[in-house]
Amino acid sequence: MNWERIIGEAIMGDDSDKQLAMDRAEVKMRVCEQITCPATGKVLDQARASVIENTADGEVTYTRAFCSEVIDESMDKLVKLSKETGIPFRILDGRVLFGNGGE
Repeated sequence: MNWERIIGEAIMGDDSDKQLAMDRAEVKMRVCEQITCPATGKVLDQARASVIENTADGEVTYTRAFCSEVIDESMDKLVKLSKETGIPFRILDGRVLFGNGGE
């Protein structure tokens, strides 16, 4: 993994490139850190994992990687919970971010 390149892309690119590079780096970091999906126990792959981030007052309060299928199956529950609690979330989908199979 070439972290220097990833960080360079995040710093030097235009705004859309910066966000894409930062999102890819976040997925890579979470997958490397966790190794397995907490819901299924399967080994995570950056091209097939999704990261969920919760935020409060503009700060990320929770970040976790899961198999994308787990997020897909839980989306209705996540949306409902977000509406009930007022805590927003976003999904970083490795299938979208690494459409080329994870580089």
